[in-house]
Amino acid sequence: MRWRQSLVIVAGVLAILAWDVSTNLLANIIPMRRAFWPVLLVVIGLLIAYLAGAQRDSERRNSSVDLDRVADDLAETIAATLRNDEEQRRVTQPAPLPVRWHEAGDGLADHPGNVTRTAIGSQGPALDVDDRLERIATVYGRIPSRRLVVLGEAGSGKTVLAGRLARGLLTERSPGQPVPVVVNVASWNPSVPLREWLAGKIERDHPRTAQRYAGRQSIAAALVETGRVLPLLDGFDEISQQLQADALRQLSEASDSPLVVTCRPEEYTQATLTSTVLSHAAVVELEDLDLPDVLDYLSRTVRPESEGRAGMWTAVVALVRDDPNGESATMLREALKNPLMVFLARSIYSDAGEADAAELVDSHRFPRASDIQRHLVAAYVPARYRATGSRPSWRLDHVQHWLAHLADDLDRRGTRELAWWQMADSIPARSRALIACVPLVLVSLAFWTLVLSNFVMGLNFCVLASLLYGAYFVAPGPPPARVSWTWRRPARIVVRYARNGLLIGLAGGLLLLGPAIFFSRPLPATVSPLWQAAAYAAFYALGPLCGVGFGAIVGVFAAIASGLEDHVDLTRSTDPAQSLTADRARSLARIAVIGLLLTLLAIPTAGWWAGIAWAVPVSALLVLRDSAWMRWLLFVRCWLPLQGRLPWRVAAFLNDTHQRGVLRRSGAVYVFRHALLHEHLAATARNTRQRHTRRWSPRNRERHVAAKL
Repeated sequence: MRWRQSLVIVAGVLAILAWDVSTNLLANIIPMRRAFWPVLLVVIGLLIAYLAGAQRDSERRNSSVDLDRVADDLAETIAATLRNDEEQRRVTQPAPLPVRWHEAGDGLADHPGNVTRTAIGSQGPALDVDDRLERIATVYGRIPSRRLVVLGEAGSGKTVLAGRLARGLLTERSPGQPVPVVVNVASWNPSVPLREWLAGKIERDHPRTAQRYAGRQSIAAALVETGRVLPLLDGFDEISQQLQADALRQLSEASDSPLVVTCRPEEYTQATLTSTVLSHAAVVELEDLDLPDVLDYLSRTVRPESEGRAGMWTAVVALVRDDPNGESATMLREALKNPLMVFLARSIYSDAGEADAAELVDSHRFPRASDIQRHLVAAYVPARYRATGSRPSWRLDHVQHWLAHLADDLDRRGTRELAWWQMADSIPARSRALIACVPLVLVSLAFWTLVLSNFVMGLNFCVLASLLYGAYFVAPGPPPARVSWTWRRPARIVVRYARNGLLIGLAGGLLLLGPAIFFSRPLPATVSPLWQAAAYAAFYALGPLCGVGFGAIVGVFAAIASGLEDHVDLTRSTDPAQSLTADRARSLARIAVIGLLLTLLAIPTAGWWAGIAWAVPVSALLVLRDSAWMRWLLFVRCWLPLQGRLPWRVAAFLNDTHQRGVLRRSGAVYVFRHALLHEHLAATARNTRQRHTRRWSPRNRERHVAAKL
């Protein structure tokens, strides 16, 4: 794929040179001829720098990695991440909710003998899986097949249970045992093998595991293939409904692999009807919370009652105690039957402390339990911005508008994960290409006008270059990369990069430099044909010679660039801010290396300051093509805020929403705290867009104009 892109660039550069040379000869523009040599060398330099940089370290093999040590480090990282997530969710404050489950009904689980791995003709032991949240790791350990399906309605605590299971397994884990990894499975397409998809997720969240190991596979793939990873697949119901049966079928085929799946009951039942039950898996279903337990929990989240001062939940507790079967108590029991709604109620009333919890039992305001739930979801974001001690940096209506845009964009792209390097994909592909060409046109016109004094040729160059350059931005952007300022590189890598620079420089000089001399410096007609042939032969020989020297220079710079290698400490959790900072360092390092090369090329003809003045923007444009950070800077930090779809300080905004509990981190990406919150915000954005469309429809526009008149 990289070499196809290289061939496209070669063809584009040849087209640009042919266009410029032919136009130059026809117009007989003397200044262009004088400046042609440095321009040509720069174009060749850009081409060689790109091709040399495209030689990634995928050829490098590392078979000496200790997978057990990597797995232990990965376990420490995941344990720290889960601990921080539970602290932010306040799962154990003041005490865990009493979440219970029972064995699912008939028709959802596999045969008991398959679950217990009992031999044919033998009587297997009875399997007891009924228990509560604190003992989930113990219950899982009692399942011989180590395959479990957890069913529960939206908000019933499936994600929290998966996290608690992972923490329990990590606490009991011994060296060499599998590492539990919780991943949201919504983005999995069953056409991709689960192990391959899972390895990609681990590589993204833990970049060190993306290094090569024993051939072409990564360390993450090796961990998955050797059974050192226990996948906890959360959100199976979020997979596209058309793909759920195929996904369940693929999971069933890998019957020897331990795993845990969480899903809503309706979606899992439907998938089993069109496919099969998950082979060798026990199935449990989460139960509703008891209202007395819920009210006891909520009462303990605020200050205790004192003489002359009633607690936040005192009136609610008294009403339910006096009339437990009344209409208000029944609706409240239905509304607060799952942990999500209890968490929202705590955030809105106990934490914010402004609203009165007694309004929840007002049957006139909330005639149905669903009305209470919708109120809790809608009031969560405002409550989080009221509850936090620090003053918000943005207006609440703006915050809700930006969050609605993010949720709606994720729905359009069919994902739940908010990756900073994919936020630019909310801009249409054609618009991205046009926006990216703006700095290219400005830099090119400035160069051709101020340095070469040829505005017309600059316009010609901008047209052709924009067509070639804009094509890079039609496809989605690249993922982030990392560098480390360490220069300990094996000599073989330096030699390989230098060799590549020499070969590509030789080809570039032969194909471009010789023909350019031929067309830009025609010999007088008085020279005899024999001497003309000798001169042209010398011109073509000069091309390869220049290519060899130039390729050697580029090879040295490519070797220096190869020293900017990724060395990530796996014991440190990777978050979005870290990946953004790492990609920024990599992009700036590449700009510095390429800019220095271009400056050295420009010094003989333009001098130091002029060389730096044009080398910096040109190198930045070159790096922009495949830099996640520079795309983020152009599209997300500039264009989207100009349209009012995001704030100017996007990274600070995302971090603030995470600190306030609206978003949560999942490795290097953000995820909305819950799917119901995501769906509510996305629906808000769609409703706003529909109202705007109806308001400015042709008929309504005519009415508006008529009313003004």
